[in-house]
Parts: sequence; C-alpha cells; structure tokens
Amino acid sequence: MARFFTFVVVCLVYGLLVSCIAADARATENTASVSDDLSEHLGNNSCEDVRQVFVEKNIGSEKDTNDMTHEDETPQCSNSWNTSCCTPTMERRYSEASKKEFQNMLQSSNQFLQSILASSATKFKENFLDMIHVSQNNTNVLFSEVYKKMDGVAREPVSQLYQDLSSYIEGRTQDLETHISTFFDALFPLVYHHSINPKLKDFSDDYKECLRQTRREIRPFGDIADRATQQLTRSFSVAKTLLDAFEVGVEVVSATSSIRFRPDCDAGLMKMVYCSHCSGFARTKPCGGYCLNVVRGCLAHVAELDEPWSDFVSGLERLTSGLVASYNIEEVLSVLDTKISEAIMYAMENGPELSKKVKTACGHPRRAARDVSEPEPLPSGTVPGRIVSVRSSEDSLYVRLQQTVQRLTETKGHYANLADTVCSDETWAVREEGQCWNGKSLGQYTHTIAGVGVAAQKYNPEMKAPDTDEVVVMGLDEKLQKMSRLLRLSILPELPQSDSYVAEGSGSGIWRNQVGDDEDYDKGSGSGDWEGSKPSDFNFDNGDSSNVNIKVKDNSAISFTSNSALIFVVLLVTLLPRITVLQPL
Repeated sequence: MARFFTFVVVCLVYGLLVSCIAADARATENTASVSDDLSEHLGNNSCEDVRQVFVEKNIGSEKDTNDMTHEDETPQCSNSWNTSCCTPTMERRYSEASKKEFQNMLQSSNQFLQSILASSATKFKENFLDMIHVSQNNTNVLFSEVYKKMDGVAREPVSQLYQDLSSYIEGRTQDLETHISTFFDALFPLVYHHSINPKLKDFSDDYKECLRQTRREIRPFGDIADRATQQLTRSFSVAKTLLDAFEVGVEVVSATSSIRFRPDCDAGLMKMVYCSHCSGFARTKPCGGYCLNVVRGCLAHVAELDEPWSDFVSGLERLTSGLVASYNIEEVLSVLDTKISEAIMYAMENGPELSKKVKTACGHPRRAARDVSEPEPLPSGTVPGRIVSVRSSEDSLYVRLQQTVQRLTETKGHYANLADTVCSDETWAVREEGQCWNGKSLGQYTHTIAGVGVAAQKYNPEMKAPDTDEVVVMGLDEKLQKMSRLLRLSILPELPQSDSYVAEGSGSGIWRNQVGDDEDYDKGSGSGDWEGSKPSDFNFDNGDSSNVNIKVKDNSAISFTSNSALIFVVLLVTLLPRITVLQPL
C-alpha cells in the first residue's frame, strides 16, 4: 500500500513539473512576444508619429522632442516596458496641455447654460426699462390731455418717479417704496392747488411743504396711492430679484468653468490624456470608465453644487408660476397712469372734506410772496399719444419667462452629470471598452467606476478622495442657497387688489412644471460597484454609474506561478522518504 501511495505521489509530482515547465515556456514566449510587439510598435515610426502629433497640436515645438528616453527621465508617465517616446520637456508640455484642454472642455459644457442666463439677464432688464419708458410716456399723456393745468408743474415729479423706477431696476436705488411715496407727496400740492382751488394763486413754499409732510396723514388719495405704492414696490422687487438670480447664475457657472483643481487632478488628467502618447499610442483615446473616474474625481467638489443648483432653478420656477397680477411688473406698469388718474379724481371728488382736513393741518392757504412762473404746458402734439401694448398673449412677460425658466429646468442635474458630459465627448474618451487607453496599456478598463460627489470618491481607484473643502465651491454654494431663499420669499400670498390688474381672459395663468420632486432625482452617488456582461455597452446617461456596463475582473483568484510550483515540488521531495517508511497499521 505504501509503495502504491509513493507511486501516485511521484506521478503527481512528475505531472506538475511538466505543467510548470510548459507554463514557463508559454510565459517566456508571451513576454518575448509582448516585448517584440512593443519593440516593433515603438520601432515602427510610432515615436515619430507621437512627435508629429505633439507639434501638430501646438503642444510644443520640435526642439522639445528627441529620441526615446529611459523611464527614470520621464517620471510622470511609466509603463511595464520601461520605454517611452517622451522627454521630460514633452511631459511638462503635455501636463500644461491637459489642464488647458480640460478647462476648455468645462467651458464648452457650461456654455449653453451660461448663454441662457446671461442673455436672459440682459434681455429682461431691457424689457423692464422699455416698460418703464412706455408707462412714463402714458403718464405724460395723461397730464397733457386730461389734467392740462397741472401738465407743466407735474413734469418734474413724474420724471423723478420714473427715473427712480429705472434706477431700481439698474441696481442704483434700494428703497423704492420711499421714492414712490415721495412722488405722491409731491403730487398732493399740485392737485390741491390746480384741481381743488384753481382760482388761488400759487401757494407759498412753506405751505406746499406742509401739504407734502401731511399727505400720509390727510390721505387725499384715499387708499389708492398706498395700494399703487405697494403694488409697484412688490412687482419691482420681484423683477429685481429675477434679474439678480440670473446674474448669480451667470457668476456660478462662470466660476465653475474656470476653477483651479488639485495637483492630483492635474496629474490624473495628464496620465489619462497624454501618457498613452509616451507609450507610442498617439491616436488612442482613454477608455470611458477610466475617463469617468478621473473626471469625477476632479469634479467631486463641483458636483456638490448640483443640489443647490436644482433648488435655485426650482425657486425660479415658483417665482415664474406666481408672477401674476400685482406681482407682474408688466401689468402694474401698464395701468400706472390710470392709477394716478384715479388718485387725482378721488381728491377732486372729496374736495370739500379734503379742504377741511388741510385747514386743520396747515391752516388757510398762504400765497407766495411773489408770483412764481410755473412751467408752461407742453405744446399740443409734443407728447405722443398713449401707447397701448399690442403684445399678443404669447409674447407677454409671463409667457417669455415661462419659456426661459423651462429651458433652465432642463439643467437640473447639470453638475451631477458634468463629468459624464465631458467623457461622452468623442474627443475625450471612447464609449466602447475595447482597445482603449486604460492608464497603463491598450485594453479594457476593469476597475470600479466611482459615483458622483465627494463621498463617492473613496471608491475611486484613480483619484484620492478630497480631504478638505473647496473654498470657492463653498462660496458658490452659499450664493445659490441665499438666492433660493430670496426667490421663495419673493412671492407671498396674494393680497386684495384692484380687478384692473387682472388681464382680461387670462384665467388663472398658473404654469405648473412637469418636473418631479427633488427627492426623485438620482445623483448616482453610490460606490459604483457593478459587473456587467457587455463591456462595450458604456452608458453616460444621468451620471448614474449603475448604468455603466463594465466587466470587472475578479482578482480574488491568485495565479499559480512556476516559482510557487517549484517550492511545492521541493517540499514533496523532502517529505517523500518519510512517506515511504510509513507502515500500515
């Protein structure tokens, strides 16, 4: 029995030795084949092709290139063949080029969004100023045609009112309510003199001042002036908040297009984009999964802006949907001249009672010490006729804002998907996970695909997770959150108002977006661990790494090398004599 056992062991050892020798032969053959292939690859004008592309892309000059150098002279790019087509100078140029190209790619990816915001800020500011100009013209027409006796003296306060309205939109004036109240204060002495006491000479300056100071106490215009002041203040506040929101959006997008990245990001970009050149593959693109890991690592902090950005856009949606009646600057300005006329008519209709209040507060009218020449009314025809808006309902401010904000709604998820947008560009990476640059050689990229955001980078095999907060991004986050709060507070529950502010046939006018709740939005911030069966199906949609079909190699099995086999054989041979002397019990 012992002899039979010894025979079996010897046969096993012999078979194992034969297998190991064959494996060593194949490994040697494969190594020689790879070496021969690389030598053939690098020797077959590959480095010349690299140098040609280097010069053609204006990465550097021809003098920056020379013959192949040893790996220790090119520390940024290394490969298993210990050879390179790059000089240290070329690597420095490649590093600069990769950073510049990445910044250009970010700017290109953000350009659409920045264009919407910048053009909207300019366009709507111009629209608001045009509305103010039209309203001023209509108010001038009111005095020149209806209240002709006040036409000359009313020009200055009217001009000042609309100047203050324009200044507010342009950001030069803050306390708009005070300026509007000042207009009605200035209007009261004119109305009291020319419409209620037209036979009297001009009032003295101190008497006029008394009328201005007591206007809010006497309330000559009833509640019409107060409501007009409130509605103007409210609608202009919403309009200014809208313009400020567009400007904040432009600032955020512009900042994220030119942000400076960490050194490990610069190194990762260099390795991904140009280290393939140093291995002789000048026209090979990075694998899609490899690109995602590098770019998601670089944009980890920027991706954290996605939630505040989505909240910011939601704030614009809410503001636009509530932009009706007294919140709508277009509707308020279109009837401002009518409101001023209603205020004057109210004072005239209540003339006797108003005179009693004035005498109680300021005494009997006191005439000016000398005749004061009042401005003459403008000649007939000088003031153009009242301008009536001929805009169709499709061209109203409300509809145009809806259209603009609807385009912005589509940018929710922009920052979560920014890395996917970059890597889906065919100039940066390839979708097919076949013969592409995986950071070391040509082939498939088999590593885990990290998710989106800072926390997910602990799973990133290409980049270290950020250990500090990005100050610039934190500042942008705060700006977006502050603006979102202002947008929420801009539209408050509607107060009672005049029916004249509701457009005829407008209905509710409430625009309801079709965007789901914020909670339904998937940022794809998981670990990204996934194994698929079709390596070529690489999906860049929605920043969700769960859709990335990458075949992940199982590294748990350890290969049995010839050296390990040899050690095993030696142990068996050593123990064999002991086995042969064993006797059966």
